[in-house]
Amino acid sequence: MAKVYAVFAADMLGYLLLLTLAIVFLGRRWHWIARPPTVDLVVALLTLIPWIVGWVMGACIAGHWYGGFAGLALTVAAQLLTLEVFDFLHTRLSGKSSLRINETVNKLYGGWRSRLGLWVTVPSIPGFMIVRFWEYAGYYPLVVLLGFKNYRHGDYIAVSRHKIANLVGADLIWCLYCDWMTGQWALGTEMLNQVESFWCPLAFVDTEKCAKCAQFFEMGQWAPSDTDAAGIKKVILTIQEKRPKN
Repeated sequence: MAKVYAVFAADMLGYLLLLTLAIVFLGRRWHWIARPPTVDLVVALLTLIPWIVGWVMGACIAGHWYGGFAGLALTVAAQLLTLEVFDFLHTRLSGKSSLRINETVNKLYGGWRSRLGLWVTVPSIPGFMIVRFWEYAGYYPLVVLLGFKNYRHGDYIAVSRHKIANLVGADLIWCLYCDWMTGQWALGTEMLNQVESFWCPLAFVDTEKCAKCAQFFEMGQWAPSDTDAAGIKKVILTIQEKRPKN
């Protein structure tokens, strides 16, 4: 059984390393790879899908569900090793000076703390993938049914940090991850602003929350929290008049 697990781990490592190299080098030439929905698929192929495959394969090898933990652990180990191997190869073969972002942070906080801090953020990826799913499946019906603004996802999730010449190795991988993450979160905020302004354009009673949320939501046109029926109706009609027509 150990030999079968070892073969699986080697296969997973080879898959991840080849895919990473292909994406990085082809992404500089084929710009559609860096735009949705392709970039969302790339993130899934590097993270979520290997986790699922690792669990299923581990369970199949062991003949029991608990084997999934071993398969998942081996998959994560392969992902860690893929990043380190890519970092080694890319920094040495690219022939470019490096921004050395991770190196600077390592000196400030220590190498193991910096690396661990990065890796503990990775399990949040399924959460971001769920957000992306609902940005497609949950918001678009509102565009059709109620005339909500139809956003071009590529205006927000156009990954571009791979075009920075001296961003190489592990710095490049992590920066691309953040590039995707921040873009989709910004898009989600825009969509949530549309939903909130449509059904509940009321300021919060908590003034501190109002001050914070006003940085991201169009609260300047919302009704005060102590408004009456006539006041909220007026605000709703005013907002509807200003809504862009698709």
